[in-house]
Amino acid sequence: VNSLQDLIKNPSISYGVLANSSLESFFLQTTISPYQEVKHGMENVRTTLEGIQRVLFSTANRQYAYIAGETSLNYAKGKYCNLTTTTSFREDSLCFALPKRSLYRKEISLEILKLRQSGFLDKLSAKWLEEKCKSIPDIASHDPIKFESLAGVFYMILVTVGFSFAVLLTEWIVAAIRDTQYPYNKASSFQEAIKRRLRNIFNDFQTDIPCIPEINECNAIEIA
Repeated sequence: VNSLQDLIKNPSISYGVLANSSLESFFLQTTISPYQEVKHGMENVRTTLEGIQRVLFSTANRQYAYIAGETSLNYAKGKYCNLTTTTSFREDSLCFALPKRSLYRKEISLEILKLRQSGFLDKLSAKWLEEKCKSIPDIASHDPIKFESLAGVFYMILVTVGFSFAVLLTEWIVAAIRDTQYPYNKASSFQEAIKRRLRNIFNDFQTDIPCIPEINECNAIEIA
């Protein structure tokens, strides 16, 4: 579709404008061809965002074209790479609405002219209408998550677990050395101290197993 005439002749593409807008009134009231033919197939939207979203999420079986002002469409095109526009078929200019015979009409017009000549309006247009766009990804074409994309998470987990084991091992070594030096119930060697600690852990584990189903009994045993 490269023109309004192509859009009208293509029944497979739905189209519309912003409801209750000046553009809708134009198409409903005009008697100029091909504009007067547009009103017969319009599917209007309530907001500009709704119209842009219908275009972006069009499918091969249900396509939609949104007709709007050139400025608003250029702004949307600057945000979404999946969006494109055709050549303009109507002059789209912006202006300020002032009371009739306003004393500020001349001053405002001169200031706008100065802003245009200084290049400020061009910079403003580039900032808001030419920003880096972003694509709307196709859900069906998503690549599966690969290990490389999550490698950093696994590495952090491994480092944390390794550091925890290192701290635990250090505590055991220090405690085993103290057991060999403690006068009461002194271990005969470093190896004996390690074996004794492992034996105590194993005995505590066996003692705790029968108390798991019956918490009250376990608490009674501890209190006694």
